[in-house]
Parts: sequence; C-alpha cells; structure tokens
Amino acid sequence: MLIFCCVVWAQACTVSADNTGQTKRNLALGKPYTYSPAATYQLTKSPSDAYKLTDGKHASGHFWTSPETVGWQESGPIRIEVDLENPAAIDEICLTTARGSDADVSFPERADVFISVADKKYGYYGNMLSGKDHDDGPYAVRRFCSKVSSVRGRKVLLAVKPKGSFTFIDEIEVFGAWDGKVASTPDQTVNINEVDAFLADLSDLEVERRALVILGKDVLNTLSKNSELWKRTASLLSRMEQHGDVLSRNALDDLRSKLFAVRQKYLADLTKDSLIIWTSNPWTQFSPLQFPQLGQNALSRSLDFDLPGGGVASGAVAFANPGKQPITVAVSYQHGPSESSPLLEMREVVPVVRSDYRTVGDALVNMREGKITINPGESRQIWLTVRSDDAPPAVYPGKLMIAGRDLRKELPLSIKIWPSRLARQLTVYSNAWSYLTWRPIKSIPGIAVADLADHHVNTIVVHPDQLPWPKATYREFDKVVSYHKDAKMFLFYLAFNDPGRRALGMKEPFMSPAWQAEFRRWVSAWAAHLKMIGISTDRYAFYPMDEPQNDKDIDALYDTARLIKQIDPALQVFTTVGSFRGINNSNIKRLQEVVDIFQVGLDEVSQRNVSTLLAAGKKVWSYGAVDKRADPHQFFRLQAWLAFKYGLSGIGFWAYADTGPSGTAWNDFDGVRPDFSVIYEGNNSIVASKRWEAWREGAEDYELLLMAGKKLKPGAESDEFAKKLDMVLKHPYDYGRFEEVHRYILETASR
Repeated sequence: MLIFCCVVWAQACTVSADNTGQTKRNLALGKPYTYSPAATYQLTKSPSDAYKLTDGKHASGHFWTSPETVGWQESGPIRIEVDLENPAAIDEICLTTARGSDADVSFPERADVFISVADKKYGYYGNMLSGKDHDDGPYAVRRFCSKVSSVRGRKVLLAVKPKGSFTFIDEIEVFGAWDGKVASTPDQTVNINEVDAFLADLSDLEVERRALVILGKDVLNTLSKNSELWKRTASLLSRMEQHGDVLSRNALDDLRSKLFAVRQKYLADLTKDSLIIWTSNPWTQFSPLQFPQLGQNALSRSLDFDLPGGGVASGAVAFANPGKQPITVAVSYQHGPSESSPLLEMREVVPVVRSDYRTVGDALVNMREGKITINPGESRQIWLTVRSDDAPPAVYPGKLMIAGRDLRKELPLSIKIWPSRLARQLTVYSNAWSYLTWRPIKSIPGIAVADLADHHVNTIVVHPDQLPWPKATYREFDKVVSYHKDAKMFLFYLAFNDPGRRALGMKEPFMSPAWQAEFRRWVSAWAAHLKMIGISTDRYAFYPMDEPQNDKDIDALYDTARLIKQIDPALQVFTTVGSFRGINNSNIKRLQEVVDIFQVGLDEVSQRNVSTLLAAGKKVWSYGAVDKRADPHQFFRLQAWLAFKYGLSGIGFWAYADTGPSGTAWNDFDGVRPDFSVIYEGNNSIVASKRWEAWREGAEDYELLLMAGKKLKPGAESDEFAKKLDMVLKHPYDYGRFEEVHRYILETASR
C-alpha cells in the first residue's frame, strides 16, 4: 500500500530544478483557476474542466479524446488565470499542449505570460512560444515553458491565442518557492482591463515582423551571395528573426525602411530610369518586391484586352521605384472618338498580409484622382477592368497616360470586343453562400446584392435565421427573396446538422409521427407561399444538411429528403458533399433516390461518384472553401473550366462575406481563423479583390465554352477543343497559354 501511494504522489507532485540544482515545486498543483471562453469541444468537455488543468494528471492517448484535457473549437483568444492563493517567488511557467494537422489541431499561435504585481496590475513576461517550434505538423505533444527571474506574485495569467480551429491544453505548471522573497521588476506593467488592447498591439507587431522576415528572405534571394547588399540584407534578416517580441514599433519601422533601401539600391544598379513600368499576368499574387521578367517591358508592346459583348476583362500595369524618393504618378486613359467605346476602370492593388505571413496584392481600391504613390524600392500595381457594355464588336485602340515628376510615358492599349455576346443571366449556377446578415455586409445589403449580381452570383443560400420556421412569419424570408428577385435559384438551408434546428421547436423526437406531421404542414404552407409570391418549384431547393459525413448524417438527410418528396415530388432537395470518403456506395444510391442537386468538393469533380450521379440524371455542381492563400486564377477562375470539362452545371465557393464573428477582412489575424471573404470593408461600400474579379470572369468563361462547344464540328474540331481545354487545366499558372486558348474560345463562340 505504501508503494502505491508513492507512485500516485510522484505523478501529482511535479517538480523542476533550476540551474543551481535546487528543486522547485509546482505551486499551481491543485490550485483554482478561472478561464474564458467556456471549453466547447464535446469529447473532452466535462465538469472537471474547472480543475483538471492543475490536477497534475497528464493526458493519456490523443489529446482530443483524453478526459484530462480541456478543448476549444474556434474560440478566439483564451484567458486562463491561476490563483496560487499566496504570493510566491515564481521561476518558471509551463503549458502542455498538442497538435495534429490531420485533425486540424494546432499548437497555439502565442501564449503570453502575465504575473500579478499589485491589485489589477500585472507584469508582462513575454510570449512563452517565441523562438520555439510551434508550427503545424503530425501529432505531437509538447510542453512549452517560460523562465522568469524569481518574480514575486500570486496570480499567473496566460493569454493563449489559437492558431487553427482546435486548441487543447493539458497541464499548467508554475514552479518556484513559497518562501522566496526575491522580486524582480517587470519591464512592462499592464492594468488587467487593458490586457486585450496590449496583446492586440503585440500581435500586430508580431504579424508585421513575420511578414517582414519573408520579404527579407525574398530580397536576399535576388542578390548575389556575399555581395555587399547580400551581407547587409542578411544582417537585417538576422535582427528581424532573433529579436522576436522585443521589437518595438520604431525598431520594426526602421528595419522595414532599411530593407527597402537595400532593394532600392538593387533596382538603381539595374536601370537609369526614374520608374520601372511593366505589364504581366494580372492574377499573380503580386508582392511589394515584384520585379518584371525578361520581355515584360510595358512600353514595348500593347496591353490587349479580349472580351465578349456584355463581358468583362482584366489587366494590370506594375511599377517599381529605383529612386530614393517616393514617386506619385497620375494614370489616365485616352481612347478613340467612338461614342460607344467600352468602359475602363482603374483601381489600386493594395497589399495585405495573408495567414501564411506573405504580403500579396489582393484588395482593389479606387484610385484617388487616378494617382498612385510608389515608395523607394517598392513595387505597386494598378488594376484595369474593361467592360464592353453596349459597345458593338470592334477593335478600340487607346493608350494609358502615365505622368509624374519629370515623367511622361504612354502605354498603347487595345480593346477587342468579339461578336459573341453573353446573356444577361448566365447558364451556370453560381453560388457564394452570400448571407446578407453577416459581417461585413449586413449594414449595406442593397450594395451587396448589386455586387453579387454584377459578379454573376445567381444562386442564393438563405440562412436558417431568415427561414420562416414553424409558427413564424414570412417577413424576414420575403425580404431576402425580394432583395434577390432576379436570382436563378434559392437554396433554403435548414441546418439539420444542428439537433436544435432539427427539433422544429417541438419536444417530439425527430421523425416521430408528430414531428412528421408538423414538418409536412410547414413545408406545404411554405411551398404555397412561394407559389403565391411567384417563385416556381424549379427556382428553389431545400438544403437539409451541410456536408453529411457519416451514416447518422446520411440517415437524417435521407429521411428528411424523402419526406419532402412525399409532400410534393416536384419539390427539389440539395446537399453539399465535401468528400465521398465517409459515404459508402449504398448510401450514395439512397441519396440518389431523393436528392436532386449535389454540390461536391473540387477534389471529387473528376471522380467516379460524380459521373455516376450525372448518369443518374442528377444536377452536379462544384465548390471549395479557401482563404486569401488561394490563387485567384487557378481556384476562382478555372473552377468554371473544370466544371465545364466534367459536365457540371454549377460552381461555388465559401464564401462571399465571411470574416468570422469578429475582426475585419483586412486582417487575417484578428479573429478565430483566417478570413474567407472575397471582399473587404470600404467606407459604407464594398472593396473587391483579385479573387472576386476572377470568379466573375470564370462564370463568363463557362458561358463562352458552352457557346463555342455548340459551334464545333464533330471530329477534329471537337478533339482540338478538348485538347486546348485540358491544356489550360494542366497548366493553370501559364497565363500566356491561357490567353491564347481564351482567344480561341472567343473566336469559336463568335462564328
């Protein structure tokens, strides 16, 4: 019995040794703590969450199934405060956590340490993850520690910033001595009410530092190794990487200035021009350090636009400043005397920092007075959008006028509108999950609706909160429908993944006779209301569940869809299937009986299940979910080409305006996860992105591919068409090849 007790206490009484060999106790063992927000991960959630972080028991097995861990899902910042109950001399604080990329589990992005020094005053002692490997990767458990110098305090506050969707913590340990009287003075003290603002500033600086490190590496890679500029850049890069959290705003700005001074010197050694001007692939993820490749001199060739009647085309012009002073240039457009010339709009490509800390040009902001400023050593880009509108088919010559201090340049420009003309509403179903009640568009729904229509989104998912649930009015629902009165298709998202939604406000079990009776009454009344307001059954579908992944989900979807079909066989049912991996063949066959429209993940488009659904007469669409890291051309534009190749009738992506519950689309680091939104907040307006413009042109390409396909003769012409289509999809980054094929499609569609 004595031996058993020793084993138990050996686990519970965790100790550590300092550099003198003196043993330090875990002062946090068994001590109370508070935390927020509430732990939300169901497999580890339990009443013991209130004490298991300091119980000395370490997790056995995987963290996300162990009862010893506390788990959060998309929680935002996590605050954990341990009360030691008496002042102590604290030497070290440790936190045990885990990662597993297969399960979308990450180590935290940061874990900042605060120790109380007085009432409501806390000393700040740094980010315990700074300089340590906390990248994503395969399953691993890691204990991160932060040493301090005999800090006297009673409470320890850990401010944890999650990185991925899930965060798990096992033990929090505080090592030191109860009788220690040595006290060090913190470099920074913070009022407890100001911790969030303090951490937001630190986080912004860290994001900027890491983004600058990547830019520094890009500069280094352009320089001759061991040259003077290379050595200077390597030294700057070392300072950026080593100093980490201790960099102040002034120090960071100084490093940025010196880095771009190196790049300015590099550019000045290459040219005597006061401004480098070039054209290139407009969809490239343009960097502030972008540089023209050979043959890209903008002044040596015309900037050409090819587009159908009623269509849109994009282009870009880039600038790099080799001088020591900022240059402001005014850019204007001149065209021939035709009264019905196409319209050309110019916007500034504004760089943003993505979740991978790369700085890329994405946001498209209206240029003030047609001017743009390029700082020394910097590259900038302007975006050109041509709209054919009502202009007749013809070639429209023009030129861009570029004027600045001691600078006058002209760039020849040619717009060709082909005889093929797009219909007002395109054939392809285009879905962007564009909830009007979500940030950042909920205060400007009318502007958002016009923007969606301009980008050919014609399939509208109605959010569950706006559906006319049983015993509710149709007021909110009718408002959404009236906003999108010209929509091609409405999808009514019931969100039956959520048992609360599935209950319909009743106490009766799902699919019980009473539940079915209420559901029948509800759907029948709803369908009658839709008929009354002029929405026919071919313009809407019920969307019971999102991404069913297992037998339980499939059963719920099948039972709901079958009941809808029993009410009226003309009523349509829609579902998303991100992946078929968790759905066996028998379940696929069951769904074929009751589901009319399947929107499948992009990885599934070329697979056998899709061809099976198409052969069964089902409508199949594609979709994906990506943030700013996605290539605009490959993911957003060419999704339409992929759908066309495999016979799909719709395309989609998540999501038009998803910036999460907090933060802004301009900042990927101020919410619980990166932003999926393809638009940015403006001043009571919408700022587009390259990704959003690529989506519009992809929808138009689908229509052109349909038109061209109808003009082909069987045999050699059809074979050539298919070959060119495959060529584009196999080489998504070869924009020159894409332009050639696009002109071929325009020519064929214009016969």
